[in-house]
Amino acid sequence: SSSNSVGSACKASAAAAARRRFELLSVRLGSMSDARLFDLPAQLSLCSLCDDGAGLRRAQLALQEVALSRKGWQPKAALAQAQLLRCQGLAQEGLQVIEPLMAALADTCMDFGAAEATHIELLSAAQRFEDAARCGSQYLARLRRAEAPEYRLELALSRTCAALADHAQAERHFEHACSQLERHNITGVLTGVA
Repeated sequence: SSSNSVGSACKASAAAAARRRFELLSVRLGSMSDARLFDLPAQLSLCSLCDDGAGLRRAQLALQEVALSRKGWQPKAALAQAQLLRCQGLAQEGLQVIEPLMAALADTCMDFGAAEATHIELLSAAQRFEDAARCGSQYLARLRRAEAPEYRLELALSRTCAALADHAQAERHFEHACSQLERHNITGVLTGVA
C-alpha cells in the first residue's frame, strides 16, 4: 500500500516537473497563451474516464474560455459540460447538451468518438440501456470504419451490456478496450462498478 502511494507520488512529481518544463519552454518561445491548448484535451479525457467532477469542472471552465476566441473548441467545451453533468448525476441535462452537439459534429471531427462515448454513458446513466446498446453498436461500426480509437466507447458499452445482463458481450467490450489501452502501455483499468 505504501509502495503504491510512493509510486503515485513519484508519477505526480514527474508530471509536475514536466508541466513546469513545458511552461518554461512556452514562456521562452513566447507562446504561453497557447500552452494550455495541449493539456486541455488530455485533461478532459482523463477526468472523464476517472469520473473526476472537480477536474471536469476545471476543464469545462478553461475550455469555455478558450472557445470564446477559438470557435473550433466549442465542441470540446460542450463535451466537458455534458461529462460534468453526467458526473453530477444529471443525465437528462447532459443528454440535452450532447445530443445537439452530436447532430452538429461531422463524422470526421476529432471530437466525434468522445462525443459518441459520452452519449452512450449518458443514455446508460439515464437508465436507457436499450437505446445505449443500439446507438453504441452503430457508433462502434462508424469508429471502426474510420479506424478511430474505440476504447472509450468500448468501456461505455461494456457497462451498458452488463446492465442489460449480457455479460458475455460486456466482457468482450471490456477486453477489447483493455487491449487497445495496453498497446499504449496503459494497464490496470478499474471501472469503479462492483
